[in-house]
Amino acid sequence: MEKNKKLGLGSVVSVSVGLVIATSCLVSLGQGAGTVGIPFIGAMIIACLLNMTTVASLSELNGLMPNTTGGLAQYTLACMGPFPTMISMVGGYLICNILSCGVEASIFAYAMSQTLHLPIPSIGYTIIMTVIVMVANLFGKIQNLVAFLLVGSMVVMGIIGALGLGTGQVVSQPASMSTNFFDIVSTTAVAFWLFIGAEYVIPISKDVKNAKRNVPLGMF
Repeated sequence: MEKNKKLGLGSVVSVSVGLVIATSCLVSLGQGAGTVGIPFIGAMIIACLLNMTTVASLSELNGLMPNTTGGLAQYTLACMGPFPTMISMVGGYLICNILSCGVEASIFAYAMSQTLHLPIPSIGYTIIMTVIVMVANLFGKIQNLVAFLLVGSMVVMGIIGALGLGTGQVVSQPASMSTNFFDIVSTTAVAFWLFIGAEYVIPISKDVKNAKRNVPLGMF
């Protein structure tokens, strides 16, 4: 059985971060930085620490129930029963994904149409990207490549922004829009979007080599 497990630590990391590095991440960063400025880093640290406790809990649950394939849904089912599980999964995943996916698709289409200036309707970019993503999800190695390219693009964009190498208009604002602790804490909800998706590793944990080590390590 162990010989059939082909997913390594790199695959676990790509699943964990693949959902985060998206337009929701960029929008959250822009919104948080535009609201409080550099102190938003404090909100990100708070959100990161809180999410680390979630990852620790998920790791422990995965160790107790290693054969679970439904992830968070089955943990909730075992703890609270079917009705609370249905409510939490529909509200926390289905509705959230329906709303966020539409927003991300529209942002991508708008950005492409404004950048390329091709005679392609905005919905065309959305359809093309949807097909590409569907194909990519059929192959694990492509998923890994895409995830690491996404992380690399974030690093490159950060360097370009920090050094002022971009061609866009520089936004002028004070470094600190607010230093009030409660203002920083209020933006923690926005910062949470930067760390979502670690639990998506749980359903594939049965196919991960040395899951007891690689699953929690990859999520962290």
